[in-house]
Parts: sequence; C-alpha cells; structure tokens
Amino acid sequence: MKKAISVLLALCLTCAFGVSVSAADVTLNPTAPTGDTVISTTVEPSYVVTIPATLAIPFGDTSAQTLTVTASAADFCIAAGEKVDVSVSTESGAFALSNNTNTIAYTVNAGATGQNGVVASFTAAGQSQGLSVTVPDWSSAHTSGTYSQSLIFTLTYSGVV
Repeated sequence: MKKAISVLLALCLTCAFGVSVSAADVTLNPTAPTGDTVISTTVEPSYVVTIPATLAIPFGDTSAQTLTVTASAADFCIAAGEKVDVSVSTESGAFALSNNTNTIAYTVNAGATGQNGVVASFTAAGQSQGLSVTVPDWSSAHTSGTYSQSLIFTLTYSGVV
C-alpha cells in the first residue's frame, strides 16, 4: 500500500512541476551549420509619484506655500521619450477651503508646467516639482474652525515629450 501511495504522490509531483518550453524551429543546413534565436522580454512601465498628505497654511499668510511632488527614485521605469503627467482637481471643481459654513478661495499654480490641468511632469526618477498654493484673500473667513479641502491628483502616462 505504501508503494502505491508513493508512486501516486511521485506522479502528482511530476505533473505539478512540469515546465513547458517552446521555440521557433531553426533549420540548419549542413553547409552553413549556424542559426539564431531571438530572446526578448517586455518591461511594463511602472512609476510611483509621492504627494504629501497635508499642507498647513498659516492663517493670514498670503505668501505662496510649496507642495512638493516627487517621482520615486526606486520605482520609476518609463520608456525614453515618455512622461508621467500629474494633474490636480477637486470634487467640487473649485479651489476653496471650507469649514462647512464659509469658504476661503485659494489657487494652485505650477509655473510654466500648468497647461491643461497638468501641474507636474516627470521624465526620470528622482525629479521633484513644487506646486505653489496661495490664499490671496482671507477676508471670507468669518467663522472660526478648520477650513480644508481634498485635492485629487491624477497620473497620466503619455507619449513623446
């Protein structure tokens, strides 16, 4: 009985770990006994962009606050001539801090990059780009409390730079 179980288990293991291999046929001629085979692999694009979880703006400060967005040095692999664009939006469509009673308008600027909603573009690992967040007028803060809003960042892998 032990032999039968051993043989059955050996067959199961053999079937479980089978590896199939296939290759294109290369026909060799006796007068020219050489041939070639192409070996290839595909590396899919991968990227990690780090965006800070919070940005605190001191009440009354009208100077630009910087939110730094960074392309990861370890997890960034894209094709030459390609780029990763970062765009920013809000759920409401407006950039306005709210305490559920009042709102305070603010702006997000990315210098020359900010076209079509794109606030940052990355072509290589380790790059950083700062977004300028400014509250130009605090006069609408009529009630106390915490004013906040979530920014929605979207990454797009796009064609030639």
